[in-house]
Amino acid sequence: MTSEEIQAIFFVECEESLAAAEAGLAACRAGTQDDDTINAVFRGVHSIKGGAGAFGFGALQAYTHIFETLLSDVRENLVPLTPQLIDLLLIALDTLSDHVNAAREGTAPPDDSVLLADLTAAQAANAGSAPAPAPAQAAAAPAAVEVSGTIDEDELTSDFDLAAMLDGLTEAAPAAEAKRWEVHLRPRAGAMRNGGEPLLMLRELVELGARCEQCDTGAIPPLDEIDPCQGYLGWTFSLPADVTEGQVRDVFDFVGDDCPIAIGDNAAIPPVLLDAPAPVAPAAPVAVAPVAATAAATVALPA
Repeated sequence: MTSEEIQAIFFVECEESLAAAEAGLAACRAGTQDDDTINAVFRGVHSIKGGAGAFGFGALQAYTHIFETLLSDVRENLVPLTPQLIDLLLIALDTLSDHVNAAREGTAPPDDSVLLADLTAAQAANAGSAPAPAPAQAAAAPAAVEVSGTIDEDELTSDFDLAAMLDGLTEAAPAAEAKRWEVHLRPRAGAMRNGGEPLLMLRELVELGARCEQCDTGAIPPLDEIDPCQGYLGWTFSLPADVTEGQVRDVFDFVGDDCPIAIGDNAAIPPVLLDAPAPVAPAAPVAVAPVAATAAATVALPA
């Protein structure tokens, strides 16, 4: 399959993702704002961003990154999904469609500067204003200190020194971190030959909170034997507990078996599978012109 054919598949999937995101936002506008609906909108935009990075569509990737970041905050209940925000997201989705068309046709991307500013402002203005969940251990909270007079909440906030409270607890912090899980991967030659860029996929993992735990360099040959089209390196990344396996697999949707992954702490980095060199066709036999038959020489014998 050629890179042009793979790109064509990517754009078909873009149309499907746009349709799914639009359906999800329409459902949100109608009052269905459950987790499944919001996740469907997020996945649609995220899928387009992953493909845009793999194919080097920089403007499309940059735009979807800002769009996805706002949707991520909505999904995590950090930003409330108000009717005004839904209207803004629908406008952003129209512009995303324009970006996809520009990438497909090779034309200039749309001017999205104002809309990106609106998306960023919506995220900043609403961040933290979503309803907070009820404290799980409210009964264990320390007793309030009786204070006479009026309390200025701003003053309490500004005087609260969290850094001082945490001073000396740095060593204990890692123990409190939620358990991470591991993914192991090794991009192979086809991932590069078909237009993929492994570095972009690794950056996608880092954006999910991945941390590189190991890089396997054991398959790298001597310098004069390196084939730049082969895949020699393998990696192990650990990810936060709240990142799902589906999110990780989305990153590698467009490379498939060209970048095998293994999930779990007990799994291992997939083995090296180098492409065999192209077979060398045997040299065609050299055609030898037939030697013209000559008349036998007559030898005079002595009498």
